[in-house]
Amino acid sequence: MARHFLVAVLFLVSLGLPLAAQTVAFKSGDAGLDGTLNSLNLQAKADLGSFTVQLSADYGVKQSQLQVWLSAEKLQPAELYLVLELGRIAGKPPAAVIEVYKQNKGKGWGAVARAMGIKPGSAEFKALKASAAARDKKLKAKKKK
Repeated sequence: MARHFLVAVLFLVSLGLPLAAQTVAFKSGDAGLDGTLNSLNLQAKADLGSFTVQLSADYGVKQSQLQVWLSAEKLQPAELYLVLELGRIAGKPPAAVIEVYKQNKGKGWGAVARAMGIKPGSAEFKALKASAAARDKKLKAKKKK
């Protein structure tokens, strides 16, 4: 009897593992933003080529450079978006944001934003949240077509 219970529990736990493996701990300091970034990440992974084309057009960065950052820096697609958007908001080049990210990697994206002068609750942080939500919504709408 206990053996059947153990098998059932292991089966149920295994069902949840793929979902857990798809989430990233962005550590932005805002649970809502982290959720949006995870959604954006999943949408972007479904069509990474289209995602990078759009980022290239929106931020004026060559698509080949975006691919380098994805592979060399091992960034998730939503992290690549964060690099570009934080740089835009802070008035810094993406390479500078990546350097700050490398220095604060273990602390998360909230520490990166703070190091870039973007404080939690500030107008800039609210703009980041709104931009991420808009991009996620746009990707979801594109997927439905």
